[in-house]
Amino acid sequence: MKNGLMFVKLVNPCSGEGAIYLFNMCLQQLFEVKVFKEKHHSWFINQSVQSGGLLHFATPVDPLFLLLHYLIKADKEVIQK
Repeated sequence: MKNGLMFVKLVNPCSGEGAIYLFNMCLQQLFEVKVFKEKHHSWFINQSVQSGGLLHFATPVDPLFLLLHYLIKADKEVIQK
């Protein structure tokens, strides 16, 4: 929080399961955080090789995208009634 970054767990609209997101308060931008953990792998990042097989990848996400899960869920509840 000191640097304006906050990790939050929210529902992923595609899977319906919890996923980790990073909110940058300074930029007012949301990022989905993916973790790739593979044994015996390395990653080429810029001009270097990072060993260990662990890579955290953050991609920007439109916050409206996160509403899809709740809209679909609400629609199913209305149809059932």
